[in-house]
Amino acid sequence: WGYMYLQGLLSPIESKAIQPMAMALEGGDIQAMQQFIGQGRWQDETLLRKHWQLVDETLGEEDGVLVFDPSGFPKSGSQSVGVARQWCGRLGKTDNCQVAVYMGYVSGNEFALVDMGLFLPKEWTRDKARLEKAGVPKDQRRYRTRHQLCLEMLKEKGELLPHSWIAGDDEMGRP
Repeated sequence: WGYMYLQGLLSPIESKAIQPMAMALEGGDIQAMQQFIGQGRWQDETLLRKHWQLVDETLGEEDGVLVFDPSGFPKSGSQSVGVARQWCGRLGKTDNCQVAVYMGYVSGNEFALVDMGLFLPKEWTRDKARLEKAGVPKDQRRYRTRHQLCLEMLKEKGELLPHSWIAGDDEMGRP
């Protein structure tokens, strides 16, 4: 199902939601793909460690830069994890969206995304039943600002990549 999901994401169809992707793929099963994405237990730590190692080996430079940037994704419903009325930089206004904070690595060689964290608004972290229903891991249920998410990524992954600089967009420089 992972392969089929990636095929759907890379396909030329306009909507990248599960239903249209599954319908566009031969043998696509909407329910099975929804279960794979929504209820599957991803064990991606080994793959991520290999990714960080490859970024270090191929892009790493002592004067590299770690870059933090939050990005909002407009949503029309309320069931997706973290969806709330909040600032959505993509739209340039407060609206219904999900927000993730990304950590990138930039050197004179190239650039790559190396980590991300989903921002959970306070209204989500206060609603235990909603967190349970959405399958949010217990260790991710406490409220953290976008800046705190960046600091956690820096603490956990910063030493894995050589760098002399840390940067972010204007939101990261406000506090």
